[in-house]
This record gives sequence, structure tokens and C-alpha cells, in this order.
Amino acid sequence: MTLESQGSYSSSMDLSEGVINVRKYKPEKASSQTVKIELEPFSEPSPVLSGHASLSIEEELGTLICEMLTTIKATVKAYTVCFAWVSTNKKKIYLAYKEVSGEGFTGEKWLSFGSDAVTQVVLARNGQLYTEISLEDEPKLIRYYSAPTGVKSFMGVPVFHREQVYGVLFADSLEKGKFQQEDVKLLNRFGKICATLIDNYAVKSGHLESIRFVEPAIAFVHLLYKQAHLEAHIEAFCKAIERVIEFDHLALSLINSRSELQVRNVRSKGGYVAEGALVDLEHSAVGQAVVHGESGIIDDLASLGEMPRFFAGEVASGVAPACGSMLIMPIKLGDFVAGVVTLESSQKHFFSQESAQKARFFVNALSLSLKNFLLKDRIKQVSPFDEGTGLLSAKAFYERLRYELNRATRERTETALLLIEFDDQKGIEARSHQNPAVLANLMQATARMIVANARNYDLVGRVGKMRFGICLINITEINARFWAEKVREQVVNFPFETGDQFRTILATVSIGLARLRHEQADLELWIEGAEKALQHAQNSGGNCVKVF
Repeated sequence: MTLESQGSYSSSMDLSEGVINVRKYKPEKASSQTVKIELEPFSEPSPVLSGHASLSIEEELGTLICEMLTTIKATVKAYTVCFAWVSTNKKKIYLAYKEVSGEGFTGEKWLSFGSDAVTQVVLARNGQLYTEISLEDEPKLIRYYSAPTGVKSFMGVPVFHREQVYGVLFADSLEKGKFQQEDVKLLNRFGKICATLIDNYAVKSGHLESIRFVEPAIAFVHLLYKQAHLEAHIEAFCKAIERVIEFDHLALSLINSRSELQVRNVRSKGGYVAEGALVDLEHSAVGQAVVHGESGIIDDLASLGEMPRFFAGEVASGVAPACGSMLIMPIKLGDFVAGVVTLESSQKHFFSQESAQKARFFVNALSLSLKNFLLKDRIKQVSPFDEGTGLLSAKAFYERLRYELNRATRERTETALLLIEFDDQKGIEARSHQNPAVLANLMQATARMIVANARNYDLVGRVGKMRFGICLINITEINARFWAEKVREQVVNFPFETGDQFRTILATVSIGLARLRHEQADLELWIEGAEKALQHAQNSGGNCVKVF
């Protein structure tokens, strides 16, 4: 059913101005039927044009539209004149700018489509004129006041951008028959001026938005190739998103080794989920998005009801109450989900499909980065060599150690196992300012020292983050201890480079030594003996050699 069945109307056509419906509204006294309007979906326009300059694109355009509204109000002697953006995908109208004579204009920015006069302008795609509105039907036709104001006349025209209804320009009056067809034609001319302004500013805004997106995107992709550490990639991702998309809170969460969804990085204006927090995969909005691998926008977080965003009791733990809107985007690795990125704003209906598309670019780039890290981890698991130092990997070292144990037991030769580990590792990381390159250089330089003192047939491997394992073959316990003291002294006197020519790092190591006992030729006992000797050296203050 359309509104034409609820009253009698006359219409006229002016080819130069478009179709104008002139309506003298005569409501039926008894009508309880619901008006349902089926509308075609249009491409969603952005309710806000944004750009970064001394005066933003939105502010520039808004200033010009407000000046135009003032002129229209004075010209047609209107009570209220307003310009509203239209989102046909969301079926909503955004009341952006207004000039009013009194109080009572609604504080709500967004109005859903209905059977009101403004919606009819959108659906009809042409001007609308109501010359007489009864008191009974004012609440249904005029919905942009918080209470009935006594509006008797209304006129409105659509504002087009690329053949789509991008906005509505409308005016009302408290007098019957205040507006005539000539007034609608005048308003339509102002609507065309608005359309021209939108076209011009859309070009300018699009240019600025392109710059705003492309520069961080290029910088982020370049960093992914230059940096080889996951934390650096995560940090760069969050910084790039900050430059491209406006938000109040950002949280990046990844699945950890225990299959838990853990928050790894947070950007917030205050009061949000803490880094390290675990997201409830079963009973939260973010968790459910990860479980199902679905991206989406929650226009109104109040619609979640009792369901938390991250975990039960989140507000009590310091997370800001759920109000506004949220964009949720899982990080996918093929058919698997590795994590999720969430953006949140205190404003409802804040994120658009354009925001989602921009976020998707960075999320996809981060996904490729995570895939590379995953492949590198798998390569490390099967590779016999440590990537950072070129020594045997832990797995390969202990496999070769078992072979040497069997050989030494069979031939009754003396063999020693040494474990070398840096002392005060937290202090070393602090002095290196958590720079992975400095720590990598320290391990590489130490590996070179150890290899320089070892023989071709000795085993040398990296068996921990800052630990080395050495198997000295066919050597007495006394000579093995002399060897260990020589390496210890070289390390303590070596200035490790930091990349700063005026600053180096001095470090010490503890060394645990265990000789092979042929009467107890067991690999686990041999390694355990070296571990106990190393622990004894560390408990003795470090920078020493202990024998088990």
C-alpha cells in the first residue's frame, strides 16, 4: 500500500524542474493499516565526508550548506530548514545541518526510513509538497521533532550525486498553504547547488582520502619486507590503521599456543580491554566472530544485550561500557582463523563499508605476514640448522648427541657436554633497548667465538634463546674445563656491538659441564647433569664454570 491510498492528491510536471507531487493531505478517519514500502537497494553513501586539512572537507562543505540553509529560511519564511544525508543500504536518514526558529528539533541524528515526508522524498526520488497537514497525522509525517510542533506545510527535494539520492533538502512551516509549487522549484534549485557542491567536494575528499590511505599502506607493506619480527609487524599494523581509519579503540588479538584468543596490542583513548586479556570464544561477540570466521559491523552495541564484547565482567575490569559501534574483522590464514582486529567508536553507525574495505587491506597484508612466520617456524622444526647463528638447531644437536653417546660408549672414549648460557638476560635485553637486531648480533658473535675454539668434529648447537650446547669429543674432564674457562673469559672481555658506535654491551656467561660416565650411558642423565651444573654456576653468581 502506498500513501496515495490514504488521501487525495493532485500533481503537475515541470520538465525543467522534475516531477513535483503537490499534496493536500486529507487523512481517513479510521485507518489502522501499516504502510510497507519495498525499496530497491542503492550503493551506500557516506554520511560524513572526511579529510584532513586546516579545515576538513566535512567542515568546509557543512559551512557552505549552513549558509545556504540560512538563505532558504529567510527567502521562503520557513520555520525549519534542514539538510540530511541518506543511507539507502541502512535505510536511514542522517540529520546533518539545520536552521530552526524554535526548540523541539530531535536530538537523534539518525532516523530510520518510515512513512514520513522526508522518507517519501527519498523513495519517490522527486520533490514532495504537503500544503496541509492535520494534527492527527503530524506525528507520522513529521518525525524530526521530539514532540508535535504544529507543522502544517512541508516541502522537500532530493539531492543527487552520481544519479543516487545522496541527501534531502527540506523545509516546513506552521502555516497552512505556506509553500507553493514555485517554492518547491526554488528549493530544487538550491538542491542542485548542493549536488554540485557535493560533486566538487567528493573529488577533493576522494583525493585526500587516497593520499591518506595509500601512503600508510605503502609504508606498511615495505616494513613487512624489512622487519623480520612479529611484534614489529603488529606495531606497524596498528599505527597504519590509526592513520587511515578514525576510531576510539583498537584491539588486535591472536590465537596463542594453547588455542586461546589473547589480546596482543591495544590502541585506546582510555578505558579498554588490557593487553594479555583472554577473549571468551564461546560467549562473546568477538569470540563468536572468530569461531565462525565472519567479518561485520555492529552499528549499535546496545543490540548485543547481555552478551559481552570480549569476556564476562569486562566493564568491571576497566573496559568502557558497550555503547556506539564496532567493526570486527578476523585474521584468516586460508581456512583457519589466526586472530581478529576490532575497531570501536562511541558513536552509533560510525563505520561504513568503505572503512571495512580499508581495514581489510591491512588485515590481508598482516595475514600474509603471519603465514610467512608460520612457514618459517615449520622450516625451523625440520631444518638441522639454527637460522640466527648457523649452528645446529636444538633438535639436530640432541639427535647428534645421542649418536656421539653411543659411539663414545662403544669405543670407551672420554666425552664432555657443556651448556653455556648468558647471565642477567633481562638486563641484556634492557641495555639493548629490546632491539632484536642487537640480541641477534650478540648470539652470532658468541657463536663465532665458540666455533673458533671448537674442533671440526666437536658438536656445537643453539639449544635455547640465549643458550648453547657443546659436545667436546675425546677430551678429558680437566681439558674440557680449561676449554670452558677460555670461552668464558673471551665472552666477558668482548664488547658486543649495538649499532651505536659509542655504545657496546658487556655480558657474562655461566657454563655447566658434565662428562660422560660409561657406566651410566644414558642421554637424559647426561643432559640432566649438565643442566644441574649450569644451574649451580648461575646460583653461584654467574660468570663461572661448574662441573657435575
